Amino acid sequence: MSFKFNLRTVLTAVAVVAAALAAAPYAFAQTIDAAGITITETDTNTLIYEAGNADTFSVVLDEMPSDDVTIDFTLSAGQLGVSPTQLTFTMSDWDQPQEVVVFAPNDGLVEGQQANPVDLTASSSDGNYDGLTASLDVYIRDNLAVNASFEDTISGEWNLIGGASVFDAGLGVAQEGTDVLLINGGSGPRGAIQNVTGLAGVSGDVVTFDYYIAGQNIPSGGVIAAQITTFDAGSPVDTELCQFGTRGTFNFSQDTCALTATAAFDEVEVGIGQQNLGGGLLAFDGLGLGVNADTSLTIAEIAVANGFDNLVAALNETGLTPIFGDPGSYTVFAPDDQAFEDLATALGFSDAADLVANVDEDVLARILRYHVLGSEVLLRDVPLNTDITTDLGRTFQVTTSGPDIVIPFTSGNVSGQATIVLTDIVASNGVIHVVDTVLLPPTIVDVAAATPDLSILVTAVVTAGLDTVLNDNLADFTVFAPTDTAFANLLAEFGITQQQLLNAPQLDNVLLYHVVDGTVLSSDLSDDLVVPTLEGEDFTIQLDSGTQIEDARGRFVTIGTTDIETINGVVHLLTDNVLVPQNPNQP
Repeated sequence: MSFKFNLRTVLTAVAVVAAALAAAPYAFAQTIDAAGITITETDTNTLIYEAGNADTFSVVLDEMPSDDVTIDFTLSAGQLGVSPTQLTFTMSDWDQPQEVVVFAPNDGLVEGQQANPVDLTASSSDGNYDGLTASLDVYIRDNLAVNASFEDTISGEWNLIGGASVFDAGLGVAQEGTDVLLINGGSGPRGAIQNVTGLAGVSGDVVTFDYYIAGQNIPSGGVIAAQITTFDAGSPVDTELCQFGTRGTFNFSQDTCALTATAAFDEVEVGIGQQNLGGGLLAFDGLGLGVNADTSLTIAEIAVANGFDNLVAALNETGLTPIFGDPGSYTVFAPDDQAFEDLATALGFSDAADLVANVDEDVLARILRYHVLGSEVLLRDVPLNTDITTDLGRTFQVTTSGPDIVIPFTSGNVSGQATIVLTDIVASNGVIHVVDTVLLPPTIVDVAAATPDLSILVTAVVTAGLDTVLNDNLADFTVFAPTDTAFANLLAEFGITQQQLLNAPQLDNVLLYHVVDGTVLSSDLSDDLVVPTLEGEDFTIQLDSGTQIEDARGRFVTIGTTDIETINGVVHLLTDNVLVPQNPNQP
């Protein structure tokens, strides 16, 4: 059969079909996105510092408009600024996110941390977009604190070395010079912070303190009754009973503790009920803006005087106390006493004292050094979401969780985060930030997994089932870790593949020949030093031609990078081969 192709006939048919489709009432199915404005925050939260670090967020439209869309910003007057101050989306770039920088100018007021909204409003001849709104909250950390000066008249064993920072609508200029705080030690002696100055510029009608209590004989998680008394020209005008715990926010604006700028007073009395602090410290701090500590004291002296008993015990146990008593410049993220108690419970110890006494001293020292930076860094200067190297050599990042400043950490199978609850306690040799959780450094396995050149070692450790051992937070090992190049040279030497090595029944023995019980730093290595391993055989350190190891077969392996410290030990890299024990005969 044959067909004759007639172009005129085909064109006529196409025209008929097209006309029929145009006249048909059928509408083809289609999906149209709803008009909207999407805001994406950088690093989850938008946190800025007044007169300091800015932050960014991006804005994009959800569907193509029929005309240009202009986005305007509504900001809290004097609190926020944005750049650019207006966005315009067209039909060609509506789906391209535009970045906005948000910052906080210096308003000269003491307000603490606060959340301020940024409201976005669209205008357009496109009715789907005209009048649409969106919003996000921006957290601002204040750059000002009331660094009030005072006379310390506390007698007897009471010695308040801290101070008071007032924020968020304080006493007002007219109240400058008013006494702010008086401590009463139950039936013991009383004392007062007197002649406070420096309250100018604090505006509004409510005084709020964020407090932190540390001291002796305070029941764990207990609640302390505080008697609040205001005075007018020395005569009591109001007495209320307030309840607060060992950490939190104590707000004079509450119904039971009302204190406004219109109430004239000379001092505020805080009675500690039936509790005996025994020389402890009650310190008030404006939302993490910092206690006005005695800057002549060292970090070690502040820790002792402020009742950081568990931290002090740990420093003494590890011999680190003198370091923080010497001249220098440090930043210490200091866990409070409850943080140590919580860690003890999590790790199966009866209490913090049991933890400090029984954890390996080297492990405890490495935990403490993970809380230390080698220079003084105030909180406003701490970079967010950036690796910060500690004295241990391991890093952590400071980030945000809502309004809180937190430090997440992972240590083997343990993950958590510490909240910074008190900041910028300045000492003569650095600064202290108080955290509510003990930070745990990464384990040997964590560090190896994060090192690309140790990928074969990690695979071998997991295959042999030794990852559980090397992930033990409280163990103490030294690992001589072969790099990928070292493994490649081993495979070539013995003529086997990587898979054959991983399948070898002797794999665990080969790996254990690289593990030593306890901490062996590079400074501990000496020529002809015989080192016992967990495999049962020894190897010998040779320093004649660099730093090398002579294994049980007389093979020489070079040690490269040394002293990579983790919570549960130290790692030294082997760069050119793998150690092989005498028995088995080959891997």
